[in-house]
Amino acid sequence: MTHYSAPARRIAAVVALGLLSLTGCGDAVAPEVALDRARQQWRNTAPDAYRLTIQRTCFCGLVQGPVEVIVRDRVVQSRRDLATGLPLDARIADAYPTVDGLFELIDDAITRGADQVELTFDPMRGYPRRISLDYRTDVADDELIVTVETFGQL
Repeated sequence: MTHYSAPARRIAAVVALGLLSLTGCGDAVAPEVALDRARQQWRNTAPDAYRLTIQRTCFCGLVQGPVEVIVRDRVVQSRRDLATGLPLDARIADAYPTVDGLFELIDDAITRGADQVELTFDPMRGYPRRISLDYRTDVADDELIVTVETFGQL
């Protein structure tokens, strides 16, 4: 394995990101470009009310999901742990955001210079269907995968 200095690692990560990032159509583009395209598509097609089911995979001590999130007029109405049927604990609620919050998660990872960002967006509406992040490839257990398992207009 080749080891890079922090600036060289970031440059290598940017190149890798451009090769690894995917849109819903399968085009390999830089994550910033994919994010901008998907966010615009979402703005053009977002319903006033929707329901999504989010699954998280991480070493973070949070509910891994699935969690149902109901959104009306861009505001979360409820979050429910589907395994228990109970409302999600308010202390971890922000880990299960709206679609706009998912875009913010991606934007934050890019801004922070995550080593790996792999994205899949819904081809019809543009919302993120799968977000796979590895903030530092040389650090164990900092990976995060967020999957939107279901999405439906209310």
